Amino acid sequence: MLEGWTGPEDNRHKRGEQRKRSWLEQSRDGALKSWYGDESGELEAEIHQRGPSMLGAELGEFERLIARVAASPVTRLQQNWPAVVGEQIAKYSFPVHLERGELRIEVNSAAQKYVFEVQLKAQILAKVTAFEPGVRFLRFVTGEPRLKSI
Repeated sequence: MLEGWTGPEDNRHKRGEQRKRSWLEQSRDGALKSWYGDESGELEAEIHQRGPSMLGAELGEFERLIARVAASPVTRLQQNWPAVVGEQIAKYSFPVHLERGELRIEVNSAAQKYVFEVQLKAQILAKVTAFEPGVRFLRFVTGEPRLKSI
C-alpha cells in the first residue's frame, strides 16, 4: 500500500489514537489547514470530527419507534382481528390502515366487498368501535388474496 493511504484492514482492531486516518480524512484535514492555516486548521478538523456513537442511545430510539408502532390502534386491531369481529368474518377480511377515524379493511374479492358493505358493515363497525373507540367509519377495499381461507 502507498504511504499515507490506509485501508479498513489497517484500522480493524484499532481505536482512538492508535487508529490511522484514512485518505479521505487526510485530504479533508489538508484542505482545512490550507484554508484556515496550520493551527486553526487542526482545530477546525477536530470540530468536524464525528464523535463516538453511543449504540445504546441509538437502540433506545429504535425501541421507542418499535413500541410506538406496536401500540398503534391498527396494529392492535390486526393482532386481535379474529377476537374482535369473529372467526368467520376474520377469514375473509383484514384491517390494513386507520386514518382520521376511517378503518380500511381489505377483503379478498369484489363479491365479498359487496357482502361486507351491504350486510355486515353495521355489525363490524359496532364490534370494532367497542374494541377501538377511535374508529368511526369503515371502508372495504379489495386486495390481493393474501388472506387465509380456512
